[in-house]
Amino acid sequence: MPYQPLQSPSPQSSAYRRPDGTWRPPRQEGLARVLAKAGYGARPRTSAIICAGRITLAGQVVRDPGCAVGPDSVIHLDGEPLREAPRHFLALNKPTGFDCRTLRESERCIGGLLPPDLVGLEPAGRLDSRARGLLVLSNDLWWNSQVSENPDLPKCYDVLVAGSLTAMDLEEIGECLHRLSRRQNRIASFEVVAMLEQRSLVRLEVRGGHSRDIRGVFVAARHPVLRLVRTSLGPVDLQDLANGQHRRLTMTEIRSLIRLNLA
Repeated sequence: MPYQPLQSPSPQSSAYRRPDGTWRPPRQEGLARVLAKAGYGARPRTSAIICAGRITLAGQVVRDPGCAVGPDSVIHLDGEPLREAPRHFLALNKPTGFDCRTLRESERCIGGLLPPDLVGLEPAGRLDSRARGLLVLSNDLWWNSQVSENPDLPKCYDVLVAGSLTAMDLEEIGECLHRLSRRQNRIASFEVVAMLEQRSLVRLEVRGGHSRDIRGVFVAARHPVLRLVRTSLGPVDLQDLANGQHRRLTMTEIRSLIRLNLA
């Protein structure tokens, strides 16, 4: 099924989206920034569009990403008046060994896992290459920032660690998690799900911080992480996504992530 485009939920977009459908800034801004807000990707991607000579201003080719444009600028992309790119919001089950770059710079970046016809997709938050699991992406940089910068958004991880966890181990890990909570992460819950042969599966819910901080806790407790999987982000989970697969986010999911941030 093809991906159906949406409009940006950003409250600022109406100032750029003109009645005739063109996209122009309400005040002077750099050209690369205007393209980024229109949904054509983060600054490196929009700068590349400009440097490639695909933009004209009043009929003249412009190759300077920092060129200032304003409300009266006549901007064309590939010979057509600049319009907002169709907005797309995806969930991806990122495999282990892939980094979060989207420009298809190598075979081990997530760009190669995404539909090639969807313009400007960028991750809202990241996972390091050793981790796998849920990433949410869009070409709406305002929405991405609302998700990635939200300190209250719960992130759930399944963590497989080496060794069987003893009562003393659990106490030490709990103390480490408590110290971590006082800095940047807040540990909402910590549960041992299963004790396997020489391995233990732990489920964590974290608010804020990074997955790499979780690894440090278990390394300090002498139980290095064998596998780390992010299983959910706020109301969004992996559902039945296979490794490397993606799906569209529902409008309910898109709005719920924003509501969590604005509450």
